[in-house]
Amino acid sequence: MTFPRYRPVLSQLGCAEEFVAFGLYRNGSGGKTAIGLILGSVSGSEPQTGELLSVYVDPKHRFQGLAKKLLTEFETHMRGVGGGDVRAVYTTGTSTWRFLESLLTTQGWSRPIVRMYLFEASIERLMQAEWMRWFEHLPAGYSIVGWDALAPGQRRKLSERISNSTDTVSQDVIPFLHEAEGMDKAPPVRELNLACLFQGEVVGWHFAHLINDSTVRFSCSYVFPEARTHVPMLALWARSFAKMGSHWRRVKWGVYPRHTAMVEFNQRFMFPYVDAETVSKSIQKKL
Repeated sequence: MTFPRYRPVLSQLGCAEEFVAFGLYRNGSGGKTAIGLILGSVSGSEPQTGELLSVYVDPKHRFQGLAKKLLTEFETHMRGVGGGDVRAVYTTGTSTWRFLESLLTTQGWSRPIVRMYLFEASIERLMQAEWMRWFEHLPAGYSIVGWDALAPGQRRKLSERISNSTDTVSQDVIPFLHEAEGMDKAPPVRELNLACLFQGEVVGWHFAHLINDSTVRFSCSYVFPEARTHVPMLALWARSFAKMGSHWRRVKWGVYPRHTAMVEFNQRFMFPYVDAETVSKSIQKKL
């Protein structure tokens, strides 16, 4: 009754104060049958913030106001523990996202805002792109190596540049936050994690995480501005696509609207090969 990534949470209910759930049951001759579930989490900070993780009602019992009842129960609980607001993140492209959005907005939640554009493509199609051949030979002084091949001194120098330089490196592309497992616990694909070097110094990076046996997510890519005209981010992606070969058939990635350079990159080079496009939205409510 919830997404696979949250199912382990159900066994922790009652033990971990971070999570909260409410269920709906139908009484029958065979006893009680679960027909609905709402799952959320509660932050430990003050004022506490609630996050709606999932809400589900059995298809045979929908359109009876049961999802509204579950949502009201969750909001009431959050008020009771001193919650200041509740929020949720969801993705279009599912069979139920419009119902969820309608449920939340009619219950006083804010107007949804676009959080991220999400894309998916097949490696077979991407390998046909003309730009796959543009970066077989890099300009003098530049090279692309595996991230794990970096020496401690190279990592230290990069860390110092990110910390002390006037270069603006957004928090969500700092490389050291992506080299291990992802926020969703997805394992890194180390053979696809790359560093771009200029005369031995790191000027760019690229990280990927495993979604399933056939699909990889490109999680983080960045090249310092002074290097982009010589080795653009597309060079890192092309090298990673080539390394994927027959091991993985599909790739996913996301673009934050605020990263205008990445939006332009996506429109210019990737759109012709995208075969699935969805949107991640966020929504909230003051309690």
